[in-house]
Amino acid sequence: MEIAVPEQAVHVRDSKDVQRPPFTVGREGRACFVGFASAQLASATRST
Repeated sequence: MEIAVPEQAVHVRDSKDVQRPPFTVGREGRACFVGFASAQLASATRST
């Protein structure tokens, strides 16, 4: 995954699957995703 963070949005693309178009998400959306992913990782780490 490659991420570019300009002023208003976060641009994301899959560097391994270049056939898929990149997408743009707002900073709040990215913050929600990062929070969710962090919680999932912490949960998986505790259960192992």
